[in-house]
Formats: sequence, structure tokens, C-alpha cells
Amino acid sequence: MSALSGTPVSAETIFQIVDEVRSRQQIQDQLHTWTRGADRIDLELMQSAFHPGANINYGYSNGPVEEFLPWVVKFHSEDLVATSHVIGNVLVKLDGEQATSEAGVYCCLRYKGREGLGDLIVAGRYVDKWARRSGVWRIFDRTSILDWYRTQEVIRSSEVDPWVKQVTEGLRSRADISYRYV
Repeated sequence: MSALSGTPVSAETIFQIVDEVRSRQQIQDQLHTWTRGADRIDLELMQSAFHPGANINYGYSNGPVEEFLPWVVKFHSEDLVATSHVIGNVLVKLDGEQATSEAGVYCCLRYKGREGLGDLIVAGRYVDKWARRSGVWRIFDRTSILDWYRTQEVIRSSEVDPWVKQVTEGLRSRADISYRYV
């Protein structure tokens, strides 16, 4: 019986509710897997969020995931010093074994500029099409949307440097301490 209505709830209804909650959580986990993979420059982790042959459209690149991800690794390794991608405002629409989502993404990309270090701060969204195959949700089509961006020069502070130097430094590889935990 339902605690709220006193009406019996069928096993089928319970299964549908559990499946929906599980599906939504798997989709959110995959979104976070993508950003962790990008920030740690972990090609295998990034690939695991996408079905083979998935299309990725970032404007400057529109094609199969297998062509896009090696470029991401090269760009992140050669042109960027540090990155941080944060996912939020995730909306998911489920439709059987398919789904669509919109997720806000906030990126801070530290780059090597002509005049020294700079930060590119980007706010945008990932609009994804998903498919559940063999019980696993993965993206089969992504469009990245840019809402706004800004750049700024990196200015170090002799007052702050001693504080941040005491914190464990994040690494852009599987050597990062987080891999010991998750």
C-alpha cells in the first residue's frame, strides 16, 4: 500500500520507479565520468561515457567520438596547464531504452598564453542523446552549447601561495590521489 494514499502499489509500478531512479543516476554518473576523464586526461574514462561511433558536435569538431577524444587528450596535454569541469542543473527525459538530457557545464581551463598563463572560464551546456544497451546508459550524440565565456590573466599572490602549497596537488593523470578512492 502507498503510505500516502492507502492504495496498493503493484510490483510492476515499483519496478518502473526503481528503474527510472536507477537510469537517472546512471546518466548523471556518466556525465561526471566524462568530466573526470577530461580533467585527469584519462582517454579510457572519457570513452566509457560514449557508445562506440557516438557523434560529438563542439562546433569546431563534429564527428565520431573516436576522432574527437584523441584531439581532447592532445589539447589538454599540450595547451592546457589545468582544467576543472563542473556539471550541474541536469535534466533527464527518459523514453524506454532511450533518453535525452541537458546538463550545465562550468569549465575553468588554464592555458599557456603568449603573455603567460591565462584562464578561460566557460559556461555552457551538454545536450545529449542516450541509449541503454546491455543495461548500460551511454551517450550516442552530444552537442556542446556555449552560453558565455571570459578570459583573464593569472595573477599569483605571495600572500596566498603558502596556503595553497600545503594542499595536496591534483594531478592530470591516473596518478591523481582520487583514483585510490573512486
